Amino acid sequence: MRIYISGPISGLPFEEVQKAFNEAERVLRLNEWETINPLNNGLPKESTWNEHMRADLKLLLDCEAIYLLQGWHKSMGACMELDIARGLGMEIVFEENKAEKSTMNFTD
Repeated sequence: MRIYISGPISGLPFEEVQKAFNEAERVLRLNEWETINPLNNGLPKESTWNEHMRADLKLLLDCEAIYLLQGWHKSMGACMELDIARGLGMEIVFEENKAEKSTMNFTD
């Protein structure tokens, strides 16, 4: 199954964002998911937020699940992606607090 990684990007240092998304990919692949990382949406980093969101939403629509990184609720884009995923009945997976656990939290 394909899972789309969602989380805060705008306003954060790119290296920090890239590290979080790459780590999520690593963990998800270990759990046999096919990952879709919006950082690899084919657009240059310098593209506008709207351009990135349009490309990212197209990627999301080809997935069966969404994985929400910590801090997702502070991101307008991630909130939009979650709303769409819920509306389409996708599986929703929340990243657990790494300080407490290193597991994933699966919900419907």
